[in-house]
Amino acid sequence: MIEILRRQRSEADEGRNGGSGAGEPRCEMIATNPDLWLHFMRAPFLPPWKIRELQMNQFRRLIRHCHENIPFYRRRMAERGLVPEDFRSLADIERMPVLHKSELKENPDDFLPRGTRKNGLVRFQSSGSTGEPTIFHASREYEILRGFVHLRSLLLAGVGIMDRQLRLMAEFRVKNRKDLLQRLGVYKVLNLSIGEDFSRIVPSILRYRPRVILLTPSFLDTLCDGLRGKEAETIARGLKCIVTRSEVLYPDTRNRAESLFGVPVHDFYGLSEFGFVASQTEGSRGYCIAEDVNLVEIAGASLPDGSVEENDIVVTALYNFTMPLIRYNTGDKAQRAASGEGPVRFRRMERILGRSDDFIVLPDGTKINPLLVTGFFADIPGLVRFRVFQESADRLKIRIQMRGNRFPEDQERRLRHQLGMLTRGLMETDIGVVPRLDFDPSTKYRRIFRRADGDRVAAGYRNTR
Repeated sequence: MIEILRRQRSEADEGRNGGSGAGEPRCEMIATNPDLWLHFMRAPFLPPWKIRELQMNQFRRLIRHCHENIPFYRRRMAERGLVPEDFRSLADIERMPVLHKSELKENPDDFLPRGTRKNGLVRFQSSGSTGEPTIFHASREYEILRGFVHLRSLLLAGVGIMDRQLRLMAEFRVKNRKDLLQRLGVYKVLNLSIGEDFSRIVPSILRYRPRVILLTPSFLDTLCDGLRGKEAETIARGLKCIVTRSEVLYPDTRNRAESLFGVPVHDFYGLSEFGFVASQTEGSRGYCIAEDVNLVEIAGASLPDGSVEENDIVVTALYNFTMPLIRYNTGDKAQRAASGEGPVRFRRMERILGRSDDFIVLPDGTKINPLLVTGFFADIPGLVRFRVFQESADRLKIRIQMRGNRFPEDQERRLRHQLGMLTRGLMETDIGVVPRLDFDPSTKYRRIFRRADGDRVAAGYRNTR
């Protein structure tokens, strides 16, 4: 893989003097454009000046499209007296105000081109990491592009195209549907739910003998705590690397895993709205931003109006013409990287600072992944915001803000049943609807709260096998 990277970088450098831009992909039909695929494979190794040029060309197309076809941006630009010709450089993007999730949730149809039929689009839903699940739509071409960026990130992390992947999913029920590449035998993937009993997960891992494991940092901790010595040795024997995602990867978790399995841990940063935005790669420090498909800004300071805080990650999706998000404040925070070495020339984030969730701890010491808990709330109609409080070893208090201040009885019964199954009936659940759930806008919204460390039930994972 490293030799391929060097060759791609050399070819990119040779094009600096003679490149006229004629070979740049212009078609949005990603699925059927070989030139576009070639572009995305070469993009990580292009010199910075070429990456900036590609970004600017694509942003001009995007802003022109938004001005002509997207009601929200047409109004926003008219209010500020802006036209597409005003955006002459990437610095001019700051003339557009930062977009917040609340604006998207208030009028989602205003972000779609006039006359769009949603039944032909791909629907994405955020996990509710800010406490407010949000619905997004995209074209199938953009969905394919997101999948390609994920595959490219894996390749850059040293994963081989034929390596067996094991994905431990934060979902109660997972489906092992095969995409086109899997049906062609290009690579193999097995999906397992972390909601399964730990004693059932481990044998599945041992039988599958994965080369790569993809999971959340919190379940990586659980894996490190729960595996017996010989089990860890057997898994490590064929393992090439571990990829974490969806949560903050703390240094102690990385160090434990790398020591136990003897392989590198690479962390990916992504969002439901954009797919994978940045990833740690083989031979490069920090998180390499996928700059060919996203414009990423790291706020250098807080604004007086509170719309942006220092270190906020603000993202513009350059290829989502169906539901464009320009200068979208993710609510996450990152530390900038001064510079980086390695074959990948994309700019970097030094580390991700936001997105940290708490576990629910059962009376017997078992830790429950927060994504399993909050996943139950995603499909509740009319949900505005929610919070889960663990007040004691055997009691959960759940407060829900609903549109119309009404929580249907059948939905409440369903939620109680799901939580009862998850906690094995060991916890009492108090569910209540409140008119409003306020939170401090200067901090990351937390879905799950537990009492101070001294009141927590367990100091660590208890192996119940």
